[in-house]
Amino acid sequence: REWVRSGWVLGTDAQAVGNSIYWEFFRWREFCVAIFDHCLTCFCARVLILLMMMGRCVWWLVSVSAFVVASSAGDDSYVPWRKNKVILGSVVFHRHGDRAAQRTAPAYAAGDRQSYNAKFPIDDQEWPVDYGQLSGLGALQCRNFGSYLRDRYVGKDKLLDENYNHYETHVRSTDVDRTLVSSMAVMAGLYPGRSIAPGFDGTVLVPVHTVPYATDALMDGSASTHCPRFNRAATAALNSKTIRNAILSDSKFTSSLALLSNVTEDRLHAMQGTSLVSLVTSLRDLRLCQRAHNMTQPESVTQWDSTFEDLTTQITNAKWGSRHMGALVGGRALRAVANRFKATVAVYHREPWALEKMNEECNAKGSDSDEDGGCPRKLAVYTGHDTTIFDLRAALGVNITVPGVVPYVSHLIFELERDGKKFTVKLLAGSFLEKAKPLAGPFCGGKSTCSLENFLAYVEKTVPKDIDEACSLNIEQLSTGQSGVIETTTSSFVPQLLKTGFIIVAAIVLGAVGALLISARLRRARYNRID
Repeated sequence: REWVRSGWVLGTDAQAVGNSIYWEFFRWREFCVAIFDHCLTCFCARVLILLMMMGRCVWWLVSVSAFVVASSAGDDSYVPWRKNKVILGSVVFHRHGDRAAQRTAPAYAAGDRQSYNAKFPIDDQEWPVDYGQLSGLGALQCRNFGSYLRDRYVGKDKLLDENYNHYETHVRSTDVDRTLVSSMAVMAGLYPGRSIAPGFDGTVLVPVHTVPYATDALMDGSASTHCPRFNRAATAALNSKTIRNAILSDSKFTSSLALLSNVTEDRLHAMQGTSLVSLVTSLRDLRLCQRAHNMTQPESVTQWDSTFEDLTTQITNAKWGSRHMGALVGGRALRAVANRFKATVAVYHREPWALEKMNEECNAKGSDSDEDGGCPRKLAVYTGHDTTIFDLRAALGVNITVPGVVPYVSHLIFELERDGKKFTVKLLAGSFLEKAKPLAGPFCGGKSTCSLENFLAYVEKTVPKDIDEACSLNIEQLSTGQSGVIETTTSSFVPQLLKTGFIIVAAIVLGAVGALLISARLRRARYNRID
């Protein structure tokens, strides 16, 4: 009792734990002795009470031993009766929020705001913002997502401090107006309400990093300039008879498509598959945005909304469904997640190289972009597009499309957890329509959570070491391995201790039963002599 309660090896919580163990044992001892005294004439009852008492005592002995040994070994998290999972890091990829239609907007901020395409005939109402820009609704969606992240990660004993800290939080966006503003809105939800200067009431200014869109292979891996190999496979899929027939096989839809787009039916039939796909997905985008902003259209238009959704799903699956291509287009982002988690674990173990990098290189002027994920931030938030989510889902080996074909603020959340000496990775997925929930896939052997070793093994076996080379058209075949699952080895201390405990229990029980049998036999012999 005194050794356990003294706390000489268990640390700050030792005395409370020791008291709990001692008084629990004391209560059981008093209870068993009381029952034992009232059952002197019942041999079976005495055996049963003795078994209960010995089993309980040994269980507590095993618990105390495990706690003491684990604590003395430097693992202060092992408490058998209490879960102690801790989130060490999180990497979030999400799509921007609601925007105006983008048919007449440039693809990215190239500086040329005059390169507009012709408007569709049904685009006959005024938008609250310019084409392709984040709307007020979209900003609200992103802020709500930031509030969700705050609830999950900010607070006592959680991942982040109450206030923004550049050592903890890193934000990266594509160089597009709607994604940059989306990042700012998410940060407004994550770090709200602290004034930093007069005139900035309730505003926290969080830096958002970016690179020129044309060079952004990390967030736009499926672009033709970043992966020609994928572009060739995707073009072939979109020019296939399957996609062409899906769009033009229904004569009624073809006639309506001509009216909605102001393109003649003859021209529609003469179009290549990629041009047809662009037309269909642009009209679908327009109708999606009109519905979000309550812009009414006649039934002759709305009757085809479900058809546009179905076609967009088929097109997306065809484009990103090419075998082995997911690791190319989403591999850079997935490897950045793996690198960040490896660096986080290295810092947790106080490895010199990681501490030096965190304190110097990761915070040096001009090194804040952190493209390879090598800096161990606690939270990294990447804001991109629907294609960003498609690329990453393809790399993870999960279903590319989700209800709504990646709704606004669709997100993938990678979490690194520590449970004792084990490190695990968990994947969550959600959107503005629903909160994040676990997403299972081959990256974790068919589960949503797995050991860090298994996750890293999947990345190493599926993502080429040189993605630029693998994406080039010079390689005829891409050799990729299957997702590897490594059996995790855990400390053998606890199983061995339990095994020893069972042996001790068995020995005590056998000894007690033998003693009772001998006692009963001697008593009968004594009674026989008296008789």
